[in-house]
Parts: sequence; C-alpha cells; structure tokens
Amino acid sequence: MQELDTDVNGAMLWIADLHKETELKFLEALEALPKWGEPIDSWVRQYCDGVANWVRGNYEWSFESERYFGTKGLEVKRGRWVTLIPKIRTNGPG
Repeated sequence: MQELDTDVNGAMLWIADLHKETELKFLEALEALPKWGEPIDSWVRQYCDGVANWVRGNYEWSFESERYFGTKGLEVKRGRWVTLIPKIRTNGPG
C-alpha cells in the first residue's frame, strides 16, 4: 500500500489484477509448450499439472491451517471477509 500510495481497496484491486495476469501467462505458456513426442510430452504435462496443483494446494492450505486466519480459516474461505486488525506500533525499529 505504501509503495503504490493506495488504500486497502486499491491494494486488493492491484493484487487481483496481478493474479489474473499471472494466471493468463501460465495458461498461455501451457498452450505454447513445444511437442517432443511421447513419452516426453506426457512427462512435461504431468510436471506442469503438478506445478498448477502446488499453487492450488498452497491456496487451500492457507485457509485450512491456522497460520493466517486462526481457527476461522474455513469461515473466511466461505464468506471472503477478513477482519483487519490495527497495525501495532512499537518504539523500536520497523
């Protein structure tokens, strides 16, 4: 937010655009993969599917673990609402 001089809404819009752009690039790269013949084509496709599933798995984990949303992860995932807590200011560096 500081880097882009924006508010929470602006930051959310920026990240949504970045996600959409990254997803599009990934899908375009999948379509542009060269063909080497079997069995290499199958191996490459399996690897790319694994990369895509890793991203999806990380997404799911962020809600199911308690790291980001505590015990309310599945509730946040369903409702798409996160209560922001105020930034804690300290007298130290940072």
